[in-house]
Amino acid sequence: MTSGGPFGTAVEAKRLVENLLSDLRTLSTEARKKHSQVKEAAESGLVKIKNISAASNEQNLLTNIRCASAELLQPLILGCSSRNARLVQVSLQAIQKMVQHRVIESASAHIIVNELWHLMEAECEELRILQTLTPLVGTELLVTGQWLAKVTFIVAVALVQGKFMLKFCFEYNNDIAEDGLKGCEMPIVHQTIRVRAKSPPPTLRPCASDGYMLFHDLCLLINSEAPVWLIGIQEMTRTLGLELLESVLSSYPSIFIKHSEFAQLLKDQVCPLIIKLFAPNHKHMQITSQHPYSSNTHSSIDSISSQLPCSPERVYFPISMRLLRVVVILITLYYNLLVTECEIFLALLVKFLESDKLGWQRAIALEVLHKIVVIPELLIWFCENYDAKPGATKAISSIISGLATYAQLSFLRPNVLEATAKDEEQQFEANIQSGSQPGFQYRGTWIPLCQNIIPKKSLLLDSLEKHEALNLPNGYSLSLTYYCISSCCQSVFEAVESLHSQKEKKDVARELYQSTYTSLLVAISLFLDASIDESVTEQLLKCFVTMTVLSCRLGHTAGRDAAYFALCKAALPPKYLMRISSASGSLNAIPGFLTAANSQLDKDTLIGMF
Repeated sequence: MTSGGPFGTAVEAKRLVENLLSDLRTLSTEARKKHSQVKEAAESGLVKIKNISAASNEQNLLTNIRCASAELLQPLILGCSSRNARLVQVSLQAIQKMVQHRVIESASAHIIVNELWHLMEAECEELRILQTLTPLVGTELLVTGQWLAKVTFIVAVALVQGKFMLKFCFEYNNDIAEDGLKGCEMPIVHQTIRVRAKSPPPTLRPCASDGYMLFHDLCLLINSEAPVWLIGIQEMTRTLGLELLESVLSSYPSIFIKHSEFAQLLKDQVCPLIIKLFAPNHKHMQITSQHPYSSNTHSSIDSISSQLPCSPERVYFPISMRLLRVVVILITLYYNLLVTECEIFLALLVKFLESDKLGWQRAIALEVLHKIVVIPELLIWFCENYDAKPGATKAISSIISGLATYAQLSFLRPNVLEATAKDEEQQFEANIQSGSQPGFQYRGTWIPLCQNIIPKKSLLLDSLEKHEALNLPNGYSLSLTYYCISSCCQSVFEAVESLHSQKEKKDVARELYQSTYTSLLVAISLFLDASIDESVTEQLLKCFVTMTVLSCRLGHTAGRDAAYFALCKAALPPKYLMRISSASGSLNAIPGFLTAANSQLDKDTLIGMF
């Protein structure tokens, strides 16, 4: 790659001339017996380069070579056309050097691509073809349109090269993000449904159009449909397709956020595809939207779920894991564009926690939720668009309630989940405690706390090389639930603090607390009852303090009383507080979800709490 001005330094120019002269001499020597046409063209090229070198100075040598690139390429293209292994090797080597020094004109780029296509069809020098295409696409904006479509197929034969090509198709020196629309004076065309678009929207420039069509075809390939723009490729493994999809969505959010054409692709292609592929993971996809605007959204839950089959096929971990990686990106980066779609994804995540799911399904859903609940801005947005909307889904309430219920059922596993989670037969031995490892003990069952769990590193979500789910450490899922609850308390505190300072947002702050305090206090109380580690107990007490401070700051009397009662209940002997409350006649004032006996919560109470 050159680095000394538009066409490089004088030293690089001299080196290029020497290399081209050497390659052309080799080409002439190798071709003299059977390929006279190649020999003559190579000798003509030698003369041409010598003349250019003699007539040029250090400043304009590369510029003059670039102007004559079409003639200099002729012997190299003929060498490739010969299909002679040695001639092809030398020719591709010389073409690579010309591309790297940026002396190829755009008018000649399609000639190179076409010849590489023919070499690929002949299965000749595949590795050198890929090595040539990489700088051809990445160095300058030389290849667009149908030629880029050909390039993408050639490179798709290798996963690493395919990811690289997709990267440059979207990046192109940030061309899409900078000039995605033809100008501010042009009105934005709000696209209608373009499920099988055969051409890009007219508002996009060539480079952005290529990215649009490539992304569109990628979605079709993941859905096992034939592409409409890519040339020569009819299918792609779903795991590879989802990885490429994730790569684009995570690397270029500005493209989708700034340009309505790309945003529409998310609604029309990506989200319905993800939800459809989730179908085998759920026995009953009875999900309905309660969002007030869902009826006007193309990707409404009703329209999508009605098309989903109740598939009995086996849940495939590599697909499920990659789907959830995409869901994390869609929720955390594109939530402003996908109001109804995020509602669907959150509902799916909560359903993953149900007891009829596989053990790794519940664990991986907890990993996703952990990444979500640590972001205060997301909780605020969820509250504004769901929980605080009249008649809408209580999304945050459902998430925290699901976490609390999962914690309760996990402690009751020997009695409740034994029959429904046989895939996860990891029976915990009673009365086993580790002197060095923190954990929880409940009704004779000891569950260790897995430490060093952080949102950025997940056992299951980051298992891209695995074909089966890992054998999870003992207590991993319950530990994830504990970290979700404690992280959520802190996120709610930060969110309420941010909202409370804005007069117009105080109602949202109160609604956020209202949606979370009940389930958070239940979960915190249960973990505190079962904790046998001082550091865990200290963290849970901090959560109590957080919830109490918030209730006082918001003037939430019910939340304050519930927090005080839960704390007293944890501090006093079993049933002691209940006897005092009963004797004083104040039992009716105690929050119903906390009136069960101190640590001996019965199964019916736990299951019926929500």
